[in-house]
This record gives sequence, C-alpha cells and structure tokens, in this order.
Amino acid sequence: MPLKEEVLRKQLKELEREFLETSKNKMEVAETGGNLWHDNPSFDAVATEQRRIIFEIDKIRLKLGDPRGKMQSLHQEGNQVSMGSIVRISLNGKEMEIKIVEPLFINPSAGRVSYESPLGKSILGASMGECRTYMVVEKKFEVVILSIEKPKESN
Repeated sequence: MPLKEEVLRKQLKELEREFLETSKNKMEVAETGGNLWHDNPSFDAVATEQRRIIFEIDKIRLKLGDPRGKMQSLHQEGNQVSMGSIVRISLNGKEMEIKIVEPLFINPSAGRVSYESPLGKSILGASMGECRTYMVVEKKFEVVILSIEKPKESN
C-alpha cells in the first residue's frame, strides 16, 4: 500500500473514532440541555463539530475511491435532500415547496426550513418518492419527497 494511502486510512480511522465519540457526546448534551433544535448552544456546537467530521470523512473516502460511498452528510451530492436543496413535499397530504437552510436563515412563511428542525432532520438524505415520519410534541407527521432541486453553485 502506498504511503499516502496508508496515511489517509489512518486519518479515516481516527476521524471515524472521533465521530463516534462526538455522537455519544451529542446524546449526552441532548439529554441534559433540553430542546434539541433551539435554545441549546451546547447541542448546536456538538452538531456543528459532527458535521465537520463527516465532511472530512467524506473527503478522505473520495480520495481513497471508497466504493462504500459517502456517509449521509449535509454536503452530499446526488439525488438526495441536502443543505440548500429545494424540496417539493407532501406533508400530511398538503403539497408545499421548502428550502433546507442554516438555522440563522429560517423563514417558515417563505418556505425556508432549518436542517435542525424536526422536518429538516427527517428529510435530510431522503430520495425522491421516499416517505419519512417525524414527531413534534406528540403529533406524528408524514412527509413524502415529491422532487428535489439541488443547490446552485455560487461563484
């Protein structure tokens, strides 16, 4: 095995270990910090770190030509919902179009939904035609992905 590949594989193993530790930490912060999608800066910080690690894992896997594919990350390409996607959905039978955005840019009346919201979390990584469910308080919602428009690259 060439030296560069060996170094990349070591980095990959370390990042995967770090990801597992961060996931455990995320669960602990969620249990002690209250609400998961707002007013919990500790949870947000752990979630941001987790996304950074996933992005780094994805980059190394791409360099290695890993046939397993990438992890379900916010930076994922293809025909799945990701950050910036404009998604046409059916939510409990009502059709609407939403855009998946960072929490700072939410605007429900304009269809801008945070990837950290219950709806956003439920559809990240989903493919067209896929049905997902999520709960808010004790109410169950069913969402079907009707179409996905990938984010436009900005120059």
